[in-house]
Amino acid sequence: MVSAASRIAVRTGLVAARTLLTIAVVATAVFLLTEALPGDATSGLVERGASPAAVASARAELGLEKSASARLWQRLEGLARGDLGRTAQGRPVSDVVARPLRRTLTLAGIALLAVIVVAVPMGAAMAWHGARASEKLLGAASVALISVPEFVVLTLLALLFTSALGLLPAVVVADSDGRIDVAALTLPALALALPAIAWTARLVRGAVADALELPHVEAARLDGLAPARILLRHALPPALPAIAASIAASCAALAGGSVVVETAVNYPGVGSLLTQGIQARDVALVSSVVVVMAAIVAFAFALADLVRDLRPRATWA
Repeated sequence: MVSAASRIAVRTGLVAARTLLTIAVVATAVFLLTEALPGDATSGLVERGASPAAVASARAELGLEKSASARLWQRLEGLARGDLGRTAQGRPVSDVVARPLRRTLTLAGIALLAVIVVAVPMGAAMAWHGARASEKLLGAASVALISVPEFVVLTLLALLFTSALGLLPAVVVADSDGRIDVAALTLPALALALPAIAWTARLVRGAVADALELPHVEAARLDGLAPARILLRHALPPALPAIAASIAASCAALAGGSVVVETAVNYPGVGSLLTQGIQARDVALVSSVVVVMAAIVAFAFALADLVRDLRPRATWA
């Protein structure tokens, strides 16, 4: 008979393997898409009208004289070693990405914290109150937020908090040391968080509503236990895997939305770095940014899978 620890170890290994496969597929897809674009990274290294010898020298310096398959294999091999490669200008990608990535993770982390703190209680409350007018109002508001892209939310927030009230800056400006005022993060963090809160709250509502129909939860309600005790100790544990999956999905939404929001508010994160890399046809830089973001999202989903496997089978007492 296989022990619980063995099952957990096997499951963890499978989740890790799937995560690595996802990263490899993403890296391959980005490489192929970049290869399909006209021109190559030599356009940023040589002047227009340069001699064929200069162009050939630049291509050799970047390793572009090799076949696409050889360069793809070299890229995947480097990622497997944790080597992100070098940019078209010869700088280590890890050095170029480090600071913008920290900024993006800070912005997305603030938004994710808001999602967890607001969406989970909101979704649980919506499930508990059922068909009440307040639940219908929250449901309608969440649908409206889900339907609006992040840049539209950002524009509306800027009109309110910047133009009308004058409380928050509309763009992010770093000082001479690269430091950013916390107040400047409020607007982009809200623009990222609000649609994710609406989406996550609806998923949490569905999960908790299903849990409230379980026999032991019904019994707790008939016993007259306090709503907070029923939700925390009886309804949330069986709903935890779905809640974890919804938060992981929010990580994916925040990662994608951050690129748009950062560009709109001039935030110096990976969004602006990705735009620069695409314009320069810098395959190593573009693929590294995408792979790192994909790895973060894959890790979030891996944690959600582990929560599903490691959660207690029995209901909390």
